[in-house]
Amino acid sequence: MICKAVVSTQSTGEKKRLEILVTELKVEGITIQKVAAGFAAFLKIHSIIPFNDAMGDYIDIQIEEEVKKDDLDGKRAARIAEWKAYKGQYEERKKILTNAMDTVKHSEEGRAHSSQQVKDLMEDAFKLKHYGKNIKDVYNKVAKAKEQAYYAQAPTKHLKGSSRINEINKKSLYERGVEKVKLGAEWTKKKVWG
Repeated sequence: MICKAVVSTQSTGEKKRLEILVTELKVEGITIQKVAAGFAAFLKIHSIIPFNDAMGDYIDIQIEEEVKKDDLDGKRAARIAEWKAYKGQYEERKKILTNAMDTVKHSEEGRAHSSQQVKDLMEDAFKLKHYGKNIKDVYNKVAKAKEQAYYAQAPTKHLKGSSRINEINKKSLYERGVEKVKLGAEWTKKKVWG
């Protein structure tokens, strides 16, 4: 949740800029909520193992934390109401999406459609002005780690008999590059200088 806190000594231009920023961040928060609800609904319908939707629990914790705080600015009740409204919106969106995906999950067309919806949600998240780049960076890091884990698990027993392959596998990329340069230089020397 974003709280509007503008110091009275700030210029009108600065106040306006902060108000615009707060509005933009609230809109992005709604988009992130839609994306999270969409992912939760998709995983609830299509996952092989049970999916733990922690977003609702997270919002409950935020509400509990806000209740524990002292009401220094007199706006605690409003913040609690905002969090509760946020949770209600999230749950409602998730319910609508779950019902929609549940009706089409048994058809090939339905599975393709819901997969496309998830891709569209990802693109929506990537396009966010303030948080889009961060979300895309996290996505790319996860995808890269997944790819590395896949290749790390690749079977290599069939390569065991070849000592040259084992020797190459042990070398670093730098060493392989240096070796290629040396081989290229030797080839050039033989062909050009005979």
